Amino acid sequence: MNITRLLFTAVMAAVTAIPVSAQNSLSFSYNTGSSELAKWGTLKKENYDVAIRIDDANLVGKQIKSVTVPFDSADDLSGFKVWLSKELTLETVDGVKQNAPDIASVDAVVESNLLIATFAEPYTIPEGGLYVGYSFTVDKLTDMTSYPVVVSPESNPNGLFLHTSRTYRSWEPKSESFGAVSAMTVMISGDFYENSVGIAAFSEQYAEAGKAGEATLTLVQNGSSMVNSIDYTYEVAGLTGEGHYDFTESIPAQYSKKQDITLPVPAVAEVGGYPLTYTITKVNGVDNVNAAASATATLNVMPFVPVHRPLLEEYTGMWCGYCPRGFVGLELMNEKYPDLFVGVSYHNGDILEIMSSTEFPSDVPGFPDAWLDRVHETDAYHGDDYSGYGFALDDVYLARSAEIAPASVDVTAEWADDAQQTINVTGTVTFIKDVTGVDYRLAYILVADGLHGEGVDWGQSNYFSGNTDYAESEGMDVFVNGGSTVYGLYYNDVAVLTSDIKGIAGSLPSDFKTAAPETCTYQFNVADAVNTSGENIIQDKSKLRVVAVLVDAATGEVLNSNKCNVGGQGGTGIAATLSQKGEIESVEYFDASGRRVSSPSNGLYIKSVKYSDGSVRTSKVVLK
Repeated sequence: MNITRLLFTAVMAAVTAIPVSAQNSLSFSYNTGSSELAKWGTLKKENYDVAIRIDDANLVGKQIKSVTVPFDSADDLSGFKVWLSKELTLETVDGVKQNAPDIASVDAVVESNLLIATFAEPYTIPEGGLYVGYSFTVDKLTDMTSYPVVVSPESNPNGLFLHTSRTYRSWEPKSESFGAVSAMTVMISGDFYENSVGIAAFSEQYAEAGKAGEATLTLVQNGSSMVNSIDYTYEVAGLTGEGHYDFTESIPAQYSKKQDITLPVPAVAEVGGYPLTYTITKVNGVDNVNAAASATATLNVMPFVPVHRPLLEEYTGMWCGYCPRGFVGLELMNEKYPDLFVGVSYHNGDILEIMSSTEFPSDVPGFPDAWLDRVHETDAYHGDDYSGYGFALDDVYLARSAEIAPASVDVTAEWADDAQQTINVTGTVTFIKDVTGVDYRLAYILVADGLHGEGVDWGQSNYFSGNTDYAESEGMDVFVNGGSTVYGLYYNDVAVLTSDIKGIAGSLPSDFKTAAPETCTYQFNVADAVNTSGENIIQDKSKLRVVAVLVDAATGEVLNSNKCNVGGQGGTGIAATLSQKGEIESVEYFDASGRRVSSPSNGLYIKSVKYSDGSVRTSKVVLK
């Protein structure tokens, strides 16, 4: 879910966890220091209780000495306490539910915006773990106290629990839904190994039969020395081996710091599921002592591994002053990942609108908006990173793409007649394993590139004019340097006609066999590609593309997608389907106003390529 909708405010100065001070005393925090901190709040005067859970077998028997929590400001706050509890419970006092810790509670002080509390007697961490928390009261509602809880934009199921006297009246785990963890740091004493690394996460892996592959593991730092290298062993399908891994960037000496790594998987000949076990045997050349040194996950050996192309659907409008973010975001994705990225832009309230917002395939509460595979709301420029002004859509897109898709999707689109009025579309899905009793459907979207016009109907409202915060943001300079309305833009990826947008009923069977293709044909009539005023909006039939979408009708989730040019090859993306015609004779660049630029610098331009057969291809490009 989008951080801004959960009342996170602008970025504050980064505060990382306290570094290790000695081998017998180190800090524990779910704030790994990988992101700048943010603030969260309910915008109410009320009591706040905030907690984390420490449940780490390597910490059993160690002792909690003190707790520190950063605040942006302690003004108009009171009643600071730090506490320990085996369970999160509430008791009713004078009709109000209050936090009731069952181990210890101490008063805390705030010095230089850092809450500090030390326990008179260090508490030993038991098997099964415990909760560590802090509490305070908002006495007066101000800009600062509206968002008093400092968090880090990360996720960990033990990283954030909340209770407040008016808004969250029962204890609730919030890290995964908020995408945040508490910035609290707990100082723990005991005998710690210098070199200790565990495997924090190891989920299902996938490989193609007969081919060596790779597996991704998440390591966790449990020692007091930085990690420069590991040695490991593996076992799968009767195959065993060992290896060595050197880190290009060492894991710092911060307890619970995590790091993803990729290790090789040997080739397994037969299709099936196999237990795959990795064991971290050495850290920095020293024997690894860790309660989670080994982990096992299923290796799914498949007849083929489909390319996963998530569907990014952007919702925009020329009247929308913040929508230029999405305009640039889609351009950057097409430029950086032409064979992988599948994007569709739905317009609202302008000349390119083809449906009302109530007909959109996703719930759109406001503009701009974007959804990834119709299940993950994001921003078409920032992605899920709201900590600054940079482009990060590719981070969330590539993360989704790395997830295995249940089937490949291929699509072809050909003109059915010489007059180019009808488009014959064929979509093909091929599953990686047998599937029965499902309601999977194909949907098709006809999209157009290079849509352009003159006059007020084609002016893009622009709230980024003169916004220096975005002056260094990739691709945004055409809007930062432009006026409050920008003219002369060429709109790409625009949806101009669709089949049943949520999937054509009966387009696919309910049962699928492994590696057995299933097809669905469809026809588009270009005369039907009209805006909501009844005007045809296709301008150049050579710039039409079809997007094929595999939809789970039961959930609405998009399982995979692909794209092809009308009349071009299918299933391989723009780069392979936009073929050149002859040798390149000249290349020219034009700015957003249509003026020829002899020496383009950084920014967004119209690139015009002329070929020896006289044909010309134009495209929007972002030069860096």
